[in-house]
Amino acid sequence: MLKPIALQLYTVRDYAEKDLFGTLEKVAEIGFRGVEFAGLYGHKPSEVAKVLNDLGLKACCIHDDIPKREDIEKLVQIEHELGCSRMVSMFGPAQYDSAELCREAVDRFNEACEMLGEHGISLATHNHWWEFKTINGRYALDILMDECPNLLLEADLYWAQYAKTSPAEQVARFRSRIPLIHAKDGLIKEPAEFTAAGDGEVDLTGGIKAADPNVLEWVIVELDEFAGDMWQAVKGSYRYLTQTGLAEGNR
Repeated sequence: MLKPIALQLYTVRDYAEKDLFGTLEKVAEIGFRGVEFAGLYGHKPSEVAKVLNDLGLKACCIHDDIPKREDIEKLVQIEHELGCSRMVSMFGPAQYDSAELCREAVDRFNEACEMLGEHGISLATHNHWWEFKTINGRYALDILMDECPNLLLEADLYWAQYAKTSPAEQVARFRSRIPLIHAKDGLIKEPAEFTAAGDGEVDLTGGIKAADPNVLEWVIVELDEFAGDMWQAVKGSYRYLTQTGLAEGNR
């Protein structure tokens, strides 16, 4: 069963900062069925929710800093107003430089999972290359997933391959806890170079097909950066993923 396709709005942040609602309209016109938020650009959640409803878009998740207790009430309100029940957070690369720092991440994730879970919201972490740093012979990601039983994973296929691992193997290992996939493509080189889905070197097909269809909810397009016209890359990604049967859109 094909999963709906969404766009991480960080991809088009330069446009969203100037005109969020116009950007959402363009996303809907392309055929996307949902969006992942990385901020509301000064708008009230209720205003954004109305625009989403008018355009037939769903908020698949919200990416934000890992919450502290004083943030929970506001975050829960935003999630509920947008009709969303998933949040995504992450730490930077320095957090996995030692076992002690990784333990801090474990504790923070467990605390956040508990606080959000009380309000019916689940928390996922988003991997980059640094979650594949090894700590005492284990990937930091393995430590997080083993020691944070309620933490989900938003699997980023590009960064998994960039870290010299197999996207398909990584998704398969955690398939029972992956509701969200970033179908990110690019060239595996230093520095990282991103492309439209289908134009790079990432095993998108293997990564998406390794997911559990009973758990996976969204296939999400994201480009961290792009040297050319970002909208063309977004449209190209949409076409590739929908025309190859890796995701389902509205066009």
